[in-house]
Amino acid sequence: MYAGRKKIIKPRGAEPTAFEMEVAQEIYNIGISNDALKADLRGLHIVGARDIALEDGSKAVLLFVPFPQLAEFRKIQKLLVDELEKKFSKHVVIVAQRTMLKPTCGRNKKHNGPRPVSRTLKSVQEAVLDDLVFPAGITGKRIRFKVGGSRLMTCKLTATEATTLEGKLDTFAGVYKALTNKDVRFEFEASSE
Repeated sequence: MYAGRKKIIKPRGAEPTAFEMEVAQEIYNIGISNDALKADLRGLHIVGARDIALEDGSKAVLLFVPFPQLAEFRKIQKLLVDELEKKFSKHVVIVAQRTMLKPTCGRNKKHNGPRPVSRTLKSVQEAVLDDLVFPAGITGKRIRFKVGGSRLMTCKLTATEATTLEGKLDTFAGVYKALTNKDVRFEFEASSE
């Protein structure tokens, strides 16, 4: 069995796919070989990984991490993503695994109180958007309704990380489209110099 098996813990005892095992093995190898990440990666694990095909023909690696460990992953995200991008030759994106709850409107369902706002579809999708562009922050959103009835959301990002994230904006849009089936466009706000 792989030594990296302890770097992926699937919910409810499900077995990881071959791609997830490959990603977990690479995270394990990075934890062993990279002294800067060794201590930080010791207690961290992922819950899933997907290889997402984008519209332009390229691919991206999407890592799902447990929500309680998101803060620890964000501390080392820049170094970890750089190392994984070297290994896979693709853009790597880290998103927290969140749970959406359906509104309980059925007749036979037991009422357990109100649904938390953080578990609604809208808040989960907005949190995924924040996770995708993590080093940068979202400063504004605008939804444009097209004639055919489709929507296009435009997100303004802080210009502080413009140099590092400029090449990844199409990847972010493609990953968000794959996760939520919604179109989004990212652009950096104009600097006021």
